[in-house]
Amino acid sequence: MDSQTIMDDLSPINEGHYTTAIDRAYLMAEMVERALGDERIIQEVSHLKARYERIIEELNELYQETGLYVDEKCPD
Repeated sequence: MDSQTIMDDLSPINEGHYTTAIDRAYLMAEMVERALGDERIIQEVSHLKARYERIIEELNELYQETGLYVDEKCPD
């Protein structure tokens, strides 16, 4: 662990933490969709498709819930 990471761990949560988490949740959802969404095996094997869809749904919910914290904790 580098010194910046240690300092980040000790500092209070701020708007930057929220916006970074929102950005990363969005990016991960996009990456999963782009990497797996068109894969034939994912589309044709029902339990794999269901798992894929749950992952996308969870990432999108994480994005939305984190956004609620930004609105609540960091109003303009």
